[in-house]
Amino acid sequence: MGPTVGDGNPTLDRLAKMPHVESDPTACLLDIKFDEHGKLKIPKLAVHCNTEAYFQNVMAFEMCHYPDEAYVCAYIEQLNHLIQTAQTGIGEPPACYWATSNRLNQFYKEAWKLKVAIFLKQKYGIMKRVYFPNLWRGTRTVAALTMVVLTFIQTVLAFLK
Repeated sequence: MGPTVGDGNPTLDRLAKMPHVESDPTACLLDIKFDEHGKLKIPKLAVHCNTEAYFQNVMAFEMCHYPDEAYVCAYIEQLNHLIQTAQTGIGEPPACYWATSNRLNQFYKEAWKLKVAIFLKQKYGIMKRVYFPNLWRGTRTVAALTMVVLTFIQTVLAFLK
C-alpha cells in the first residue's frame, strides 16, 4: 500500500490540510493539478453503479498490458489518498485491488499451462489426421517408428564397441 495522509508524507499532509479544492469541469479526468493560488483543481467524476467495475477492468488491463504506463491506477491511488471521509468523497476508500491483481497475476503466471495444452491438442489433431486416420496407417506408423528407434539403438551400440 502506498503512503497515506498522516504517515509523515509532507505532500499528502499538506493536501489534507488544504481547504481550497475546486472542480474543473473542462479538464481531462486525469488532470489533477495545483493552480498558482494554491487551489487543487480536480475534474468531476460521475459515479454510478458500474463505475467500480469499469475502473477494475481498466486497472487490470493496464497492469497486464501497460505496467509502465498505468495512468488510471495512479489516478485511483491518488484519489484514494485524497478521499478519506464521507464529507470529502464516497465514505470508504475505494476498494483495494491487491487481491484482484494478485489473482490476475497468478492467472498469467499459469497461462503457459493453458498455452501448452492448446498446442498439444492442436498437434495431437494433426498427428491423428495425418498418421492415424485408420488402423492400417496407424499400424504402419508405429512399425516404422519402432524400426527407426531400434536402428538408432543398434548404431549407438555399434559405436560403443
